[in-house]
Amino acid sequence: MVNWESTDRPLDAFTKILVVLSGLYAWELLLSIDLEWRLITRRKEFTWPLVLYFANRYCTLGALIATFICFNANLTNCQRAFAATLFLAHLSITFASLNLATRTIAIWGQDRFVTGALCLLMIGHFCLIVVQASSAVISKQEGIGCIPSTRNYAWDAAFFLYAFLFDLVVLALNTFKLRGILSPKAVMNPSSFTMVIFNQGIVYFIIACLVNLIAFVFLVLDNIGSIATSTICASVCCTIVACRSVRSLAESNGKPEWLLDPQIQPTTGSWRHPYQVESPC
Repeated sequence: MVNWESTDRPLDAFTKILVVLSGLYAWELLLSIDLEWRLITRRKEFTWPLVLYFANRYCTLGALIATFICFNANLTNCQRAFAATLFLAHLSITFASLNLATRTIAIWGQDRFVTGALCLLMIGHFCLIVVQASSAVISKQEGIGCIPSTRNYAWDAAFFLYAFLFDLVVLALNTFKLRGILSPKAVMNPSSFTMVIFNQGIVYFIIACLVNLIAFVFLVLDNIGSIATSTICASVCCTIVACRSVRSLAESNGKPEWLLDPQIQPTTGSWRHPYQVESPC
């Protein structure tokens, strides 16, 4: 039987998982680097919704780099280094939820009640990040590096449970609204714009929910390697699905600016694609 209290086994597994996740995320960045290139060459106009997109991508990259540094046995100040790593990882998960939430806000035509409720939930997300990062107690083990020394993972578990419930609420709102605006013609045409964002949105939200739920379960197991493994896995997976969600809208012959335009709202029975111009992403 596996000894879950052992320090060596979880950390050895985490090291291997970290290498795999780093390779996966590096590949994802290379596949989608064209958006950054278009911005640099000014073939794409920068709009403020892209702030969330890039913050999500590069917080995750920073979290991966910081994690490698934290597990360097020569590191002296473990407390600050690991706190910064957790902050970046949790921040990337929060930005992933925000990217998915803005999609739902758009689908609801910037309804005040929905927007206000999601904004309050977002504030709660950021509050949990600050509390969790400040409550972490870290120690240095010879030959391993920085590891959590506290056995109280309550705030970490609370963060992932909150993230799971947040994504679940967003999924429910997204599904409910899109179900109401799907026309019979759209349902019969799987390649239509409405069906594309419906099908892709459901998949992305479900993956985000499951990832956060799995991270919560691993933290409840309360072993020494669970906090780092759960956090970095959830960070990478949530970022990939959230950023793909943002890019998928642009690849559907559309502009992402309409997402935050209150003048463009879906109507019952059909949803006409409001623009047929070149994709900016």
